[in-house]
Amino acid sequence: MKRYTLYLLILFGALISGAVLFLGILSVLIGISHQDMDGFLTPVLVGSFGSVLVLYLFFRFSRYLFRQMNRTDSLDL
Repeated sequence: MKRYTLYLLILFGALISGAVLFLGILSVLIGISHQDMDGFLTPVLVGSFGSVLVLYLFFRFSRYLFRQMNRTDSLDL
């Protein structure tokens, strides 16, 4: 039961990360398409930094959960 719950947490994390990654890519594309305006670099930097941060946190979180799945419990749940 614990294993399925952890897989479900990883799935929800992947969905949330995918949505935030999509918004980050969209922000970069909007910034690039408006190069003639002042401050066009702000959405590019924020979108790329946010995407990298979300990917980093997701991989750290999923690696932690996979390690928790392989750990033996004293209570066999």
